Amino acid sequence: MKTAALLLAAFWIGATLVPVLRSPAWWVRVFDFPRLQIAAGSVLTLGLLTATTFSAAEQSLLDGAVGAALAGCALYQAVRMWPYTPLAPKESVTLAKPVEARHSLRLVVSNVLMGNREKERWLTTVRAVDPDVIATLESNQWWQDTVFADLRAAYPHAVEVPQED
Repeated sequence: MKTAALLLAAFWIGATLVPVLRSPAWWVRVFDFPRLQIAAGSVLTLGLLTATTFSAAEQSLLDGAVGAALAGCALYQAVRMWPYTPLAPKESVTLAKPVEARHSLRLVVSNVLMGNREKERWLTTVRAVDPDVIATLESNQWWQDTVFADLRAAYPHAVEVPQED
């Protein structure tokens, strides 16, 4: 059991140290994201390591060093996560104030997907929002000819670039 705890500890320590490398390689950057999991794994492994060493007489210098490294890993991950928690102070001031509708811009951006043929459903949604600007992604010639034809009167200024790919 102690061997398993030491192997887990090596993994969590490695997962904490690898992102310190400034390499853009995916296998390095992937460890930037699971900070909570690495911190929790470090704490649980520290508990497992402590549980497998029943008395102070059974503890070795290696156990103490690994335990300290796991505690350091958990602390490092907590420090890196701190700014993103509700507990951290806000770094910006909320400047946005409610504005009159005539001073706002409504924008609809839709990934319509070329194969989608639910023309009326999409048009109902767009008309309900009554946007000032409409941007679509993955619209092809069918969308240009059938769907956007219904909107041309309300939106006379358009840049249409249908693509079949």
